[in-house]
Amino acid sequence: MKVYVKCPSKVTLFGEHAIVYGYPAISASLGKYLHMTIEEWREGIVIMAEGVKVDGAAVHIRKDWEIRSLGYADYPKHALRYIITALKLIEAEYAKLKPAKIMVKSTLPVGAGLGTSASVSVATIAGYLKYLGYEPTRKEIVKLAHKTEYTVQGKASPMDTSTVTYGGILYIKPKGEYGEAYIENLPKIKPKVVIGYVEKKYNTGFLVARVRELLDKNPKIIGAIMENIGRIVEKAKQLIKEERWEDLGRLMDVNHGLLYALGVSTLELERMVYASRLAGAYGAKLTGAGGGGSIVALVPEEKAENVKRAIEISGGKAFIAEIGVRGVEVEKVKS
Repeated sequence: MKVYVKCPSKVTLFGEHAIVYGYPAISASLGKYLHMTIEEWREGIVIMAEGVKVDGAAVHIRKDWEIRSLGYADYPKHALRYIITALKLIEAEYAKLKPAKIMVKSTLPVGAGLGTSASVSVATIAGYLKYLGYEPTRKEIVKLAHKTEYTVQGKASPMDTSTVTYGGILYIKPKGEYGEAYIENLPKIKPKVVIGYVEKKYNTGFLVARVRELLDKNPKIIGAIMENIGRIVEKAKQLIKEERWEDLGRLMDVNHGLLYALGVSTLELERMVYASRLAGAYGAKLTGAGGGGSIVALVPEEKAENVKRAIEISGGKAFIAEIGVRGVEVEKVKS
């Protein structure tokens, strides 16, 4: 018996960082996928990964959670920590684990801040529960996957896990712990979306903690920034429904300016943002936690290739994105 999982990544269109403090955000599933297979094994759980942090990362989980790295000293334990944490939560909340070989292959740009950890967490939860014989709802998958990210990072919003689980273009507003949120499906965005990316310099947990420290030291000033990001999201939802794309692009620029003020942009991100605007994008902003990673540009269809080339000339890698794709898909077959 074998379980196949296909999970998209995500791009945040508006509202990153502020959503950690209960404000809404708008995100979209992204047609770059993580693939996972789970099949029967002799003893313990073997996890092997390609394209996730370290190519060829592998660990063997034995009884009583003895974890042995298979190569690269102990680093695979760190690289695969979302899978390991998800498995521990499954055992704590559902049933005792049974032997399995878990193979992970990702087409996501490594370290680009496009929701890789959420895709890994959701794929593990959805796939392994299916392997155990459960049929979890998407709401149940989101809850446990968000708990996985929260456990690893120390603080996390439900946005990424919700987006890759449900798919589509989503307005998300947190309303409780572990994945609880008000979610509204938004219409298709008709202009092209171009993603530019460079390697992240800092991980999400570090950046979230740094913004938290800034907020604690300057609650009125930084609190006002968070409130205004929330207002931008509400306006953006309206503009998407009204198909006012130029105005939506300008709002992306404003959102980016506020993220810059939070200190999460970098020189490499700024170059890609300005290159996109100069090449004809309606607007562009960093997407995700920042500290390197990715930018998203909203672009008239006829200028998409120009924007892609401009990002590449500025020093990044780029692709014209397919957004609003289906969420996680799980299939169980006889091997």
